Amino acid sequence: MLNRSIAVVAASCVSCTVSAQSVTWEFLARQSTDVGVGGVTDAIWIPGAFNNGCIDDEGRVIVSNTIQLPDGSLTNANNRVLLRGVPGAMTLLARNGSAAPAGAPAGSVFNTSSGVNGITTTYSNSTSGYMVVGGSLNGPNIIHTAGPTQNNSALWLVGPDGTANLMGIVGMQAPGAAAGTYLTTNYSSTNLSTSSARVTDSGKMLWYSSTAGGDTVTSGATANNYGFWMLSTAGPSSAQLVFRRGQAAPGFSDGTYVSAMSSFSGYINDTTVVVTATFAGASTTTANDAAVLVSRNGVASTAVREGDAAYGISGATFTGTFTVNGRGVGADGKFLFTATIAGAGVTTADDLVFCVYDPAGGSRVLLREGDASAVWNGGTLSNINGTGLALTATNHVIFNAGILTGGTSSNVGVDLDLATNSITPIFRGGTQAAGLPDGVFYGTNYAGSSGPNINANGEIVVRMPLEGAVTSGVDDTALYAWSASTGVRLLLRTGSSEVTGFALKSFFPVGNAGQNGTGGSTGLSDTGWFVTNASDSNPKTPTGTDYMVLRARVFGGSPACAADLDGDGLVEGSDLGIMLGSWGSCSGCAADLDGDGLVEGSDLGIMLGSWGACP
Repeated sequence: MLNRSIAVVAASCVSCTVSAQSVTWEFLARQSTDVGVGGVTDAIWIPGAFNNGCIDDEGRVIVSNTIQLPDGSLTNANNRVLLRGVPGAMTLLARNGSAAPAGAPAGSVFNTSSGVNGITTTYSNSTSGYMVVGGSLNGPNIIHTAGPTQNNSALWLVGPDGTANLMGIVGMQAPGAAAGTYLTTNYSSTNLSTSSARVTDSGKMLWYSSTAGGDTVTSGATANNYGFWMLSTAGPSSAQLVFRRGQAAPGFSDGTYVSAMSSFSGYINDTTVVVTATFAGASTTTANDAAVLVSRNGVASTAVREGDAAYGISGATFTGTFTVNGRGVGADGKFLFTATIAGAGVTTADDLVFCVYDPAGGSRVLLREGDASAVWNGGTLSNINGTGLALTATNHVIFNAGILTGGTSSNVGVDLDLATNSITPIFRGGTQAAGLPDGVFYGTNYAGSSGPNINANGEIVVRMPLEGAVTSGVDDTALYAWSASTGVRLLLRTGSSEVTGFALKSFFPVGNAGQNGTGGSTGLSDTGWFVTNASDSNPKTPTGTDYMVLRARVFGGSPACAADLDGDGLVEGSDLGIMLGSWGSCSGCAADLDGDGLVEGSDLGIMLGSWGACP
């Protein structure tokens, strides 16, 4: 085993004490009550789960779903909408069949060549309020045939003020390539509808695309037919090449080149880009062909390569591929990775390592398979689960560890301080669930289904499966919040009717898929705003299930600023407008400041008494 000093810090969450629920849940969308959705007269939501919402530092939420009219006249050509806003003030940003934003070919609408399903749903926004809008285009000036004139999909960033900035369009000249080389990957592809579309606070996004034409070579030793580009709100002409297949491996002049990169292997945090790659050429063999590339402020380097000495483990080298997680990349060039090692004395029982790469020279192995610690309840470390992993701006690492104890596996969620190497346990699978009756336990192996939302501050909201004294499908899931300062707080539990008036059936935050471009979560903002979709057992609905999108200020909120309805730090005219728009019976509305189910004079009095800057 590698010797390292790891301090175990006691945490209140490991005992059964828990802070009381202290958040106010607000409806962004609710299928049983919303009418006139997206400004479309009489439009209602089609019953069914909402897409995962995203939220920024001001509490603005992105909601996407399909709508219908009472006469059923809407179709796939015009029934999907994309909204953004706060409770009582949701603004339509895009709709299938409606005009595309500025910069698109004249007459363009969001739809495919067959006239359906144009908008691509994403999990992408930044803490500052930039969000991705993209998809397929159709219209009189749209060319669907593949080639340099193809222009049937595009991508915009919509800024905090609602201004749409064209970032890229299929068929655009590939920056850094010979004239006539163009990008071919559509902005309606799976690349955009997954966690790979990460947006920075300055309005930039890393984009993977294939190329064609010009200097493109598709096979052989000179193949160069895809790469990663940085797009920005300044438009397609400002896009920059970051890494391209076939280029010389950064730092090598002996003919070693980049032979492969995965479309899902690129990660960004501010100006730092990390990509896993495969090398070829020169003296490259299968024993040293895996690598991790870093570009920081436009300067590229090879950070770690298969065959390199494993940090601090005598006689051991890295072998095989490296695994990097998007939330494990820091703005300062640090990144976390897992790898296997080989060498004298290394066995299959201790060949997995969890490492931090530091461009300042502080790279090291943090943990190794087989390590024993009091943190692991008398067991040993078996793996690191990537779905609950983040490198925070406070130089901490949040992750879920797989543990083996006497042949039995379980999960432990922890907070590791890189400065002191101390570990604070957060959740222990299979132990008493905080805030719930005796005999209700956290899921023993919860990590794979926990959907963690981790912001850049290291604050967490996690969907936790429960076991023990629970009824499957009724009350077997809870939502917990944790931070180093607050400990664990129980927020929601299925089966509870406290939030909506009916028993909750489910809640699904965006979880690991929601990663922004500054090391945080699109489901939990750095200011503590959290969003989740949910459902309950409302018997008044046609299906007996009501679907909704909820938000709450889980961290950092001030009760004195409950009247700051748009979350901008001020109680002012915009908040008054939201209140007036919610006037009357409005149970669960943010504007119902006294919680009596009505927005009326008493609430207006509270708002006027809070007028001005929030404390």
